[in-house]
Amino acid sequence: MRARAVAALWGFAEATVFFLVPDVIVTYVGALRGLRAGLIAGGFALAGALIGGSVTYVLAAWMPDAVMAWMAWVPAISPAMVARVQEEVRASGVWAMVLGPLSGTPYKIYAAAAGAQAVPYPTFLAASVLARLPRFVAAGAVAAWLARRFSAPSRRIQVIWLACWIAFYAFYFSVMPR
Repeated sequence: MRARAVAALWGFAEATVFFLVPDVIVTYVGALRGLRAGLIAGGFALAGALIGGSVTYVLAAWMPDAVMAWMAWVPAISPAMVARVQEEVRASGVWAMVLGPLSGTPYKIYAAAAGAQAVPYPTFLAASVLARLPRFVAAGAVAAWLARRFSAPSRRIQVIWLACWIAFYAFYFSVMPR
């Protein structure tokens, strides 16, 4: 039950202010507790992300300049990235939101751009599900599969999980503009 709450809170936080993806907790749960638990954690991360994305969307609709300026203060987000996302949403609508996070561009910027550009809320919400759910499901499933495949003791799985995320973020923060 605690993992579900953490996944939901993490999904919310990452869709608003936090800079580490909910995939971190989803993979942890999947690796240590199995496929079903990983998929459930992914669902809770999605619920949190939808609520957090909705908050970001509403705030950006209400005060677009402040929210878009604030986005550039989040680690690994630059003013140029914010401007690029705004242009992508202007040019491609919600398809930009669906495809953008696959390139490492944070979902929260797309949520803010959608709100600032008055993308209809139901369209935004549907695109949010398409942007987040497949990745969360895949993260939980792959982590569960790998842990089962290599059947290591849970302490070793935790160490491998932590090392993988440290390596991922060391790379990510080294290539993302700041």
